[in-house]
Amino acid sequence: MRLRAVAAVACLAVATAGSWTALIAAPTVRFAGVVALAVMPAVLVVSGLSRRVAAAVGVLCVPGVLLVAGAPVSSLALGAWPQSVARLASGAAQFAGPVRGSTPSPWALAVVMLASGAAWMAGATLAPRAGDPTGRLLVAFVVLAAPWLVGVGESRPDHAAWQGAVALLAGVLWFSSTAIVIPLGVLAAVSSVVIAQSIAPRTRWFGPHEQGAQSSPFTTLETEPTYGPLTGRRTGAPMLVITAAKPAFWRMQTLDYFDGSGWTVAPNPLPQLPEPLSRRHEIAVRVVGLHQDLVVAPGRVDRVNGRGSVGRAAGEAWRVEPPPRPGDTYRVVASAVSVGAARLAADRAPLARRAYAYTQVGPAATGLTAAQLIDWVAGSLGLSARGPTRATRARTTTTRAQTRLGVDARIVALARRLVAGTRTEWDKVVRVERYLLYGGRFRYTTHVPAPSPQPLVDFLMRTRAGYCEQFAGAAALLLRIVGVPARVVAGFATGTQTRADQYVVRDVDAHDWIEVYFPGVGWVTFNPTPAASPATIAAGLDPLRLRTASAGTEAPALPAVLCALAVASGLALLRRRRHRSSHGPLEQLERVARRSTGRLEPATTLAELEEVMARIGPRVAALVAEAERERFAPGAAAGSRHPRIRMARALVSDLGPLRALLVCAPVPRRIRLWSGVVSPTPEERDDEQRQQEHDRRQRQKPRQLS
Repeated sequence: MRLRAVAAVACLAVATAGSWTALIAAPTVRFAGVVALAVMPAVLVVSGLSRRVAAAVGVLCVPGVLLVAGAPVSSLALGAWPQSVARLASGAAQFAGPVRGSTPSPWALAVVMLASGAAWMAGATLAPRAGDPTGRLLVAFVVLAAPWLVGVGESRPDHAAWQGAVALLAGVLWFSSTAIVIPLGVLAAVSSVVIAQSIAPRTRWFGPHEQGAQSSPFTTLETEPTYGPLTGRRTGAPMLVITAAKPAFWRMQTLDYFDGSGWTVAPNPLPQLPEPLSRRHEIAVRVVGLHQDLVVAPGRVDRVNGRGSVGRAAGEAWRVEPPPRPGDTYRVVASAVSVGAARLAADRAPLARRAYAYTQVGPAATGLTAAQLIDWVAGSLGLSARGPTRATRARTTTTRAQTRLGVDARIVALARRLVAGTRTEWDKVVRVERYLLYGGRFRYTTHVPAPSPQPLVDFLMRTRAGYCEQFAGAAALLLRIVGVPARVVAGFATGTQTRADQYVVRDVDAHDWIEVYFPGVGWVTFNPTPAASPATIAAGLDPLRLRTASAGTEAPALPAVLCALAVASGLALLRRRRHRSSHGPLEQLERVARRSTGRLEPATTLAELEEVMARIGPRVAALVAEAERERFAPGAAAGSRHPRIRMARALVSDLGPLRALLVCAPVPRRIRLWSGVVSPTPEERDDEQRQQEHDRRQRQKPRQLS
């Protein structure tokens, strides 16, 4: 029975893998490895191994599933648990609605296989033994087959013929009691595939999936957002290998024009703004799987060295012709700003006139509104920008202009409400980013419907769900409405760090973020997308998130705290069990005597101990007499169980709750002396008298005049 049960579980694992392969685009080797790790504990249980050992193996397999699925090693660190849990939750949320074949995250694969592994473990635990009823056998098989049934329900039914045949074979192996049934089950499984193939000859179950043909793998990044379903199947395949001294967002193109619907490249080039605190960086980019002619860089590109001709493109982008092929390497020298929150909060420099081009929305993106002209004149003359009359007039003019340019009035009202009472650009950025990231108002998901004529309005006012395109576009729009220069940037996130100076950028790292211009600093990167995004982003790149984490306003690392408490409790329990024999009644009484009298000689007899404990109270002294009877007359004492509980009750009865706590708790002896719980020893009395005599003499000395 054990061998057949192992074979049945393996067959169901194969069928489950087949049903989910059509839904989750992952390499075959990776998918097979994850399935093998997930099914291993169940196989150990049905093979006859101890269930405790199998459960321990299952716990160890959890990080293995995450790693093989494609999660970075850094996600297993205690400090990264909240982000990892959020990414797992995002992966699970992707299957709440219709499942698409372009699932981009390895976390989705990890969620499916962890859930399947839990179901397989539960079914294996219910696996019947000799003499168990048939009903339990049926329940166990249904639980084991649940992951496959869910996968079949989400995928196309005409792709499940061979999977159903394998599940049929698993059922034969699970319920059969004779060896002759096994070849009959194999014959039935093969026959079912042939019959299904003949019934639907246009469907090829063993050929390429039609779904896979419709969703091709990701190879090129479309920099302009669509705000709709993602195009290109993400598999976690590497796109670039970047060698750099510091991690960064690898930008390709800036989108600095909002046309009323979404962000795009400005039809007329906008002025290039100075960056006083930028620093030069040099990186080397090796192309692996990306087919793109745009150059990736950590900031504004200064120079590119590579094969082919290099030229500038719109949106501060650089283009290489012909596009680099897999294996080609090019070097980029770029300038980028990296400052902390304190420096940004202290920036009070006025905006230059040309910076107002990055605060416009709509067709007049290269001109100035009346409110912005007033701001520029006031800043040039050094006038204060805090007057209520001027601020009210500027807000009214800005609101009318933006509404006329096609911005929904509700978005304008929302932006004004978010920044009410702020005085600096930094305060406005903080308000907008916190509104999008915290409070549970918005949800990260890649399963979005087809975009409407105003997708960002729908995102902010109705759906409140989207991915990096929606979050970055909404943040930049809100900031521009309140007069903060902002733009959307398309490119790749940091990627997985493989060496001290090397980062592997995958297709799931394709990302959108924003840049905000501070006059005394330059363009500063902010990432308003939640941590549930599958893109791997190095810590500290967003100065707001770095500041929030240090201030403790983000969610605490609850899993790490719970893990530490669990480990501490387990160690305490093991120590208690190991030393339980040494904590008998007499040991407890001697410990209380030492804490109450301060000294207990090794040769102290039980009679002397009883006299010492009598100073505390009669009930504690009675425990000493009881312990003496139990030692010298075994079986005479009937109350020797739970010595700690009985000791605590006796102390509370004799001393009261507070003084009993001072005796039992490991508090300094000075506190016990001060509270009167214990009496001082002769040595302590002598020391006290000497100290009092010394203090009296010091008070009697005549004071010297200075």
